[in-house]
Amino acid sequence: MRKRRPVVTRCICANVSFADLLRLARERGWNFAELTEQTGATLGCGMCLPYVVRMLQTGETSFDVMDVPNCDDW
Repeated sequence: MRKRRPVVTRCICANVSFADLLRLARERGWNFAELTEQTGATLGCGMCLPYVVRMLQTGETSFDVMDVPNCDDW
């Protein structure tokens, strides 16, 4: 049996899914700063920051775990 790769679908610290974050950003017209300020996403441990950036860029809400975040994308 092949092992499944882990996926990231939420900000653990703010307890909010990327799907909910994307919906809020689109409904309210929030940019990254507004989204994080209003929801608390990325403001805890910060591990979800590259995923939230990518979510806003691409509309994806489920990600393979990144080995090393690419700081150039932030």
